[in-house]
Amino acid sequence: AFHIHPGVAESVRAAADPAHLAAADKELGDFYVAMSRRAMRNEMQGGSGTVAEAARRGAPYLMRGERWEEAATLLERLLHRDGSPTTTSFALPLLRRIVEETEGTSEGIENAGVLTGALMAAGRVDEAERTMRALIERGVAQGNYKLASTAAGNLLNLLRAAGRLEDALKLAGEMADYSRQAGLGPWTQLANETYRLQVLAALGRYDDVLAAVEEARPRMEALPLSGAPDHTGEEMVDPWNVR
Repeated sequence: AFHIHPGVAESVRAAADPAHLAAADKELGDFYVAMSRRAMRNEMQGGSGTVAEAARRGAPYLMRGERWEEAATLLERLLHRDGSPTTTSFALPLLRRIVEETEGTSEGIENAGVLTGALMAAGRVDEAERTMRALIERGVAQGNYKLASTAAGNLLNLLRAAGRLEDALKLAGEMADYSRQAGLGPWTQLANETYRLQVLAALGRYDDVLAAVEEARPRMEALPLSGAPDHTGEEMVDPWNVR
């Protein structure tokens, strides 16, 4: 391995043919995307570190090539596997740029969700809440209730962790409504109910929780373990996790 000082690298880039630079960005971006995919297939055999490495190395090439969605995907994979302050500091400005470049698109809303997760990991709770509320509003405005539901779930976790239980309980009802409007399946809607019950438990309303759980158990037992059939709606959760 050869270690090149960043100043040397930038000097070379400044003097290089733009067409050559673009070609290098394309090839190296493709390489690290492929590396990430391969590592994910082997992740159970210890490939998690390679997934993170591919994301960290590949993101700058993808950013220069304006391959925003691929860059966001790699950065999300990186943050899921490495939540260190150094990694979060690396990813945040890149994610902000991606959100700016894709604003107004359906992909842009999803990218904003990735940014929100990074902000939460960095402990920037107020900024994360503002971003999530804006994300929910945009999702509803665009009729993307699936995304609004996902963002509401993330915000609900934040509110519960902050002890804002009444706000979280109100949001749980809104989240369930978003899931219904998105046409999501029965396992996902049951998962939404668990969000509400966890908040009720934190409020000390144990009798309400017990009654709701007893009512939900027969419904859960009637659902297929592999997830709902296609005609009942898309599922966003694993049945075992709901159980």
